[in-house]
Amino acid sequence: MPTARTAPKKTAASVDFDISVAEAEANDGERPKPFTVRLKSGKIITLKDPEALDWQVAADLNSVPPRLALESLVEESDFEDFFAERFSATTLRRLMASFADHYELLPPGE
Repeated sequence: MPTARTAPKKTAASVDFDISVAEAEANDGERPKPFTVRLKSGKIITLKDPEALDWQVAADLNSVPPRLALESLVEESDFEDFFAERFSATTLRRLMASFADHYELLPPGE
């Protein structure tokens, strides 16, 4: 029977990346000011910071149609007002480009 002297010592597993530590560091870091949009009604809404999204959602932002991306970015409290807004595809493209520039996002495929 192993004694305290002969029993193997338990050592903590070596970890190369700690998600809890990375989350704390990311949340303490400086981020750009929130990206806001003024609707035709005058209401101002804020789109979510893509860095704060769940990783599965953020990973799909460049590969889904803009409407689906916006469904992830618009705050739930602003959802109805935003999606009731009518504007051209050109305006949508400019909105998305401005959002990407604001957060320094890479274009799809880069």
